[in-house]
Amino acid sequence: RRLQDIAVVAISLSCLVLIGSRYGIVLSLGLLALVAASIAWRHLRSGSTKHAILLLALTAVTTAVVLYGAVHFDPRWIPMVKSARLVFAPGHEHDWRLFSDANPPLFDNGRPVEASAFLRVARFRAGVDLIVERPLGWGFGRAAMEQVVMLRYHTAQIASDSGLVDWTLAVGIPGTLLWLGFGAALLRIGWRTRDDATSAAPLLLIVVVAIFMVRFMVDINTRDHMFETFLFLCGLLGGAVPRRPPEAAGR
Repeated sequence: RRLQDIAVVAISLSCLVLIGSRYGIVLSLGLLALVAASIAWRHLRSGSTKHAILLLALTAVTTAVVLYGAVHFDPRWIPMVKSARLVFAPGHEHDWRLFSDANPPLFDNGRPVEASAFLRVARFRAGVDLIVERPLGWGFGRAAMEQVVMLRYHTAQIASDSGLVDWTLAVGIPGTLLWLGFGAALLRIGWRTRDDATSAAPLLLIVVVAIFMVRFMVDINTRDHMFETFLFLCGLLGGAVPRRPPEAAGR
């Protein structure tokens, strides 16, 4: 079963890397670190400290090699990092509202920023400022940031690129903590039932929830059919995980 689990994780991470998605690579490394940390924790609890250290060291080396290769062989990474850093440079505080394909912010050498990275970071920063302004939420539902920006700045079509930001703007920090707690509970169910499973349902529940929650940070995946599909899969997989039989009376 362990070999099957490793094969499923390895194939999933390989597919994310091979499709060439920058966010997919970051996601794959995050999942790899999560899996390695979980296995290392088990080794530590069983007294196999050397195995835990070896696994964590191997994970660190793998992460460094993948990041090094991505930065040196994919020319999209360096402009992306520079564009993200430009968000925090003096004079660019309001570029998230003024940005357009016809007139994007420019680097010192006159070249335009990498739009996707710049806007994701800039709007995340702007969203955090709006959350701080009203930590209990603004009261909107779908497309919360777009609604808040229209109300606050009278600027149209400025949507969030982060489900975390959009969700927190809508329901506030307490509502977001409840949502994250729900995700953590699903992960706990999958992890606790994995050893007794006769199917891949618990493992799939862990993978589906982990991927959705990580992407929740960097993409607006809490709207319409994406969110509905996620909840449907969680209900389907949650109902398929094994249940422990009730203990005999008197035990």
